[in-house]
Amino acid sequence: NEGWRFSPIVAKGTDSEQPAFDDRNWKPVNLPHTWNSSDLEDEPLDWLQTVGGYRKTLPTDPNLKGKRIFLHFEGVGQIADVYVNG
Repeated sequence: NEGWRFSPIVAKGTDSEQPAFDDRNWKPVNLPHTWNSSDLEDEPLDWLQTVGGYRKTLPTDPNLKGKRIFLHFEGVGQIADVYVNG
């Protein structure tokens, strides 16, 4: 899945879940993606443990108004908070 933006650290109070949030400084990524693949190469092992964030603008289709839409996420590490249109 292409066209995502990623930040390894998302501070509380940044409003990053809001549609108007400026994510231009976030890294462009495609899914599947892992933020700690290089951690396995570190000595000693030093896993990044933080709250990261992914963002993507999803197109909307007026013909889908009133319909049920499903977003399926696989491979979420621990916990995922998902915001749609804020």
